[in-house]
Amino acid sequence: MKAIRTVLVLAAVLVIGFTFGACKGGSSKGETINFWMQQYGGNPQGQQDFINGIAAKFKEETGITVNVTYVDWGQAHTKYTLAATGGEAPDVADTFFPYSWVKIGGEKYGLLQIDDVIAEVGSDGFYDVARPECYINGHWYGLPWRGDTRAAVYNQQLFDEFGITEFPKTYAELLDIGKKLTTYNADGSVDRAGFLFSVSQARFDQTWFALLAGHGGKVMNDSYTEFTFNSPAGVESLKFMYDAVFTHHIVPQAVIDPSYDSAQVFMAGKAAIVLGVAPDFFTNVKLNAPQIVPYVRSAIIPSKTGTGPSSIAFAAPVSIFKTTKHPEAAKKWLKYFCSKDVQLEAMKVLGLVNSWLDVMNDSYFQTDPIYKNFTLQTLRTNPGDMPIAEFSEIDAFPSGPLNTMCTQVMAGGDPQTAINECMTKINAIFK
Repeated sequence: MKAIRTVLVLAAVLVIGFTFGACKGGSSKGETINFWMQQYGGNPQGQQDFINGIAAKFKEETGITVNVTYVDWGQAHTKYTLAATGGEAPDVADTFFPYSWVKIGGEKYGLLQIDDVIAEVGSDGFYDVARPECYINGHWYGLPWRGDTRAAVYNQQLFDEFGITEFPKTYAELLDIGKKLTTYNADGSVDRAGFLFSVSQARFDQTWFALLAGHGGKVMNDSYTEFTFNSPAGVESLKFMYDAVFTHHIVPQAVIDPSYDSAQVFMAGKAAIVLGVAPDFFTNVKLNAPQIVPYVRSAIIPSKTGTGPSSIAFAAPVSIFKTTKHPEAAKKWLKYFCSKDVQLEAMKVLGLVNSWLDVMNDSYFQTDPIYKNFTLQTLRTNPGDMPIAEFSEIDAFPSGPLNTMCTQVMAGGDPQTAINECMTKINAIFK
């Protein structure tokens, strides 16, 4: 089956008609560039087969060789920090926290401005949430590719068992349904969670970002000059997380254990709902729990009022590093990789959603019962990352101020006290 899947993936690549501007500009034939990216979707072999396929097609058309390195997520922040400060760097990379790399790179290192590329491909073809990830201090430093919208997932079989016909739209409805779906062990501890927050390694910051949005709050103001979550919405959103564990006993206290993984719990049938999953969650389910695939559904995350933002979205840019010796070849690969045809096939292989409107308007996303809700959720999101250089430190995991605050609350701490301590730490960093 693995061999068949590989052949199908490569075949899909080879039949794509790549008729875009990737090959414009001077000749770069014979040059070799290095491309770094992270792994997605729980199917590393499928990703490698796909990327190798498009790299081969790109070389066929341009004569440019692309060497691909897969960066482990656990080492990615360190590797990109070094790359932006004079260490080993790729020509092109699947980046995050680009505003940090721009700032710390200074004049010599970090990310290369690509205003000329944007002038060619346009800047109105992707979701607004993607813009802050690419447009920094009046210049463009990347093209967005994958979108990372967080939505909800639930087990339809459990809903049917309890006669629940609609997914909740408000937090009040979520609590009511969550209580019905929760089961308990003899000692009173939670056996099956009525709902869970998407979590692994005891990381809760992104869950809280989504709940903050759903309570009408934001991490920062719209001009990104001030942190604004020391507010009623900030307290209420953290209190919601606290209450789900310690007041309503819907979420198990074990969620604070670094070994606790909400995806594994859901696939084992021990959670009815998970809030804040990424699109590749479903690839994980298909690979590791095929027996529940017929019952898995996606949904828009509830909010306090049932309307407005209720989640977050990230947009990963593909960027070029200033240290590249082959800028024209790098730009050709950047445009090629971010073209509609490549991106649409990439989303199918990796199980992701996209930052480009024409990709997300394709019938693949508009008719698929899982991904359609991610498209709708994207319209009700706030940015997941703040476009300031200090945010990579403020939201560092596990010991940045925001993560420390969330962990403190999930361990039973007082929300307002946690916010106050967090703000003190942030004010020492962001001056």
